Amino acid sequence: MKLTIIRILKHTPNNMKNIYTLKNINRLTVLSIITTFFISCSSRDENPANPTTKPAEGTVLTFNITGIAEEGNMTNIASASVSNKLTGVSPMAKNEIVSAGGFDVITSAEGLSTSMNTGLMATASTFSSGTAAAAASTPMQNGIKYRLLIYDAVSNALVKDVDGTAGIVPNIQVDGGKQYRWYIISTNSTVSPTVNTTTGMVSGSSLANKDILYNQGVVTTQYGQNNLNIVFRHYTSRIDVKLDTRGMFGSINNTSTLEVGTGTGSSFASIIKTGDLNLFTATYTNLQDAPAVTAANMVNTTGAGGAVGATKTATFYTVSSPTVPANNLRLRMGTLDLTMDNNTTRSFTNSIVPYSNASFTPVLTSKYNINAQLVESGVRVKGLLWARTNLTYNTSQPDQYRFKVNNEYADPDKDLDYWNWMSATPTGSSSDNVDPCSRIYPENTWRMPTSTEFNSLGDPDQKNENYGLLVGAVYSAVWNLDTGNSVNAAYPEKSQNLFIPLYGYRSTPGILGSSIVDSPVGLVAGLLGAGSAYYGTSTATSASNANFYYIRYFRLAFLVGWSNSEIKNAAKTEGRSVRCVRSISVPNA
Repeated sequence: MKLTIIRILKHTPNNMKNIYTLKNINRLTVLSIITTFFISCSSRDENPANPTTKPAEGTVLTFNITGIAEEGNMTNIASASVSNKLTGVSPMAKNEIVSAGGFDVITSAEGLSTSMNTGLMATASTFSSGTAAAAASTPMQNGIKYRLLIYDAVSNALVKDVDGTAGIVPNIQVDGGKQYRWYIISTNSTVSPTVNTTTGMVSGSSLANKDILYNQGVVTTQYGQNNLNIVFRHYTSRIDVKLDTRGMFGSINNTSTLEVGTGTGSSFASIIKTGDLNLFTATYTNLQDAPAVTAANMVNTTGAGGAVGATKTATFYTVSSPTVPANNLRLRMGTLDLTMDNNTTRSFTNSIVPYSNASFTPVLTSKYNINAQLVESGVRVKGLLWARTNLTYNTSQPDQYRFKVNNEYADPDKDLDYWNWMSATPTGSSSDNVDPCSRIYPENTWRMPTSTEFNSLGDPDQKNENYGLLVGAVYSAVWNLDTGNSVNAAYPEKSQNLFIPLYGYRSTPGILGSSIVDSPVGLVAGLLGAGSAYYGTSTATSASNANFYYIRYFRLAFLVGWSNSEIKNAAKTEGRSVRCVRSISVPNA
């Protein structure tokens, strides 16, 4: 750089004023020139285009969460074991009806394995770093928290501990030209996992029954911007249990509990485990049982039909891979509380559902479905499983074909509790030729009895008139259970054996409509009383008539009489009570 020398004029007395002014101007000019010189030099030294310089702290590492790897595509595979690392769905347990003690269950199960995430089953070295282009993924919901740890790959020193949130991309200052190892974990929730950054351990208690999402890898940074797309991988075995109580005619209370395991009674052992996760080695240790899932933490099954709360899905996440022996898979409901149509609660305890399963081993990153359709148990009399209560048509429920909650009602509805013969609705036409019992959910589980089956009951073992002896009284015939069958105390007292209440029948509609005939009545403090039972059968005797079961009660003062039970026939247009029987007389023997 050159400085310009300014020549100063020789001063004389005549130009003193001008010289003074010029001196001041010269000083300002020199100062301005010097300042301009330094500014020019500084700008040139800091110019990024200068090839002789490097950005001292200009290297940024950006982590972008691109999604969560899916389990895979559904295709059939022959083996029930998913350890073969094939992609597809495997039937694990056959569809059958079994007894859980207080109720029956239609069971089935299937497993979904994936070839996409098989690397997760081994060690940390098998994880993919960077993008996972081969794996289809779903977006992670904004607001989900995760923990991201970055270490110097040479010194293993912690560089950054990021408490991250999906939807917010972290930009992390690092050194260019270096190698870093990163680990990322989430429980797919709004709570960040706590990690011991020295040991890499995450406590199993914080991971119990959580959707553990994990990945790790190595990145070598270049000077400037470094973008890394991360796909989370599921690092558990997921088991979804669909618990369906529509066939029990109740909704699942939040107090209900569910477990998945093996064995029965005191030998039941849960297969749902949690454990401490070492992010550095991708291994679980210190395995322990995860707690039971309560209905409060289940979700209403989408598209299940029926009343809200009658079908729920319980999701279990396990970090262990024990082999479940053939025919040894079990569900245990420590408590099953159901809210019935009359808002009472029906409770069952320690109910175990057995599955006829093939031997299988849950694999990390795989998904399994277990289905349990609960069906109200019957009472076994003369070799048949009879429903505990009468069929009704409840128009306030999505599942309109239902059993009454109990046998202790004195006011049957004329148009909902009496059925024309083989009609789709109580007051429908017999030309429908529909067995209304078969419409009870699950369909074809129940049917109407034949006249021969009703006749085989013979006369009742007990004849009750203890429901009250005034107007609106209800009387019933009662049959004891077959030998070897036990009373189930979870059901109302007057539904624990075969109770057949006497409700009369609905007459064929005339000009003034229809009415209830021969219904139970009691007069003068029980000194007079009468009533008859008319129960429909599936047996027709002609185009216009069908058989029905009949028995009559009467009282005159202290004289009490019951007729013999018999099969009669009358018009199909008469509405009669219906008591269903199980289509297949298993399993609660």
